Amino acid sequence: MTCAFKQPTNSIYPVKHMAKATKVWLNLPIQANYQLLEKSQAEIGKCIWKGKIARIKQDNLARHKNKGGFGLPKLSQYFKAAQIAQIFQWVQGSEIIQASLT
Repeated sequence: MTCAFKQPTNSIYPVKHMAKATKVWLNLPIQANYQLLEKSQAEIGKCIWKGKIARIKQDNLARHKNKGGFGLPKLSQYFKAAQIAQIFQWVQGSEIIQASLT
């Protein structure tokens, strides 16, 4: 099995890819295709486990590092956050200051 995502050894999923996806989601007012997001999340899981049986629950992988998890992003939550940020920007009528993702 080959992994579609090339990842450095020191990171589960590079933050730069999530930043790029978030920029696209902020600029495109599209309806969520949750099946696609779940399928992409499953592909990330396949890359992590390299085709073997998962030994850690997805919820534990997605839990923040400060709370004992691994900090793996959930794509559906990133999508929802990007859409809410866009709505907030429309309501406020100003630019949203984005926090550093590093």
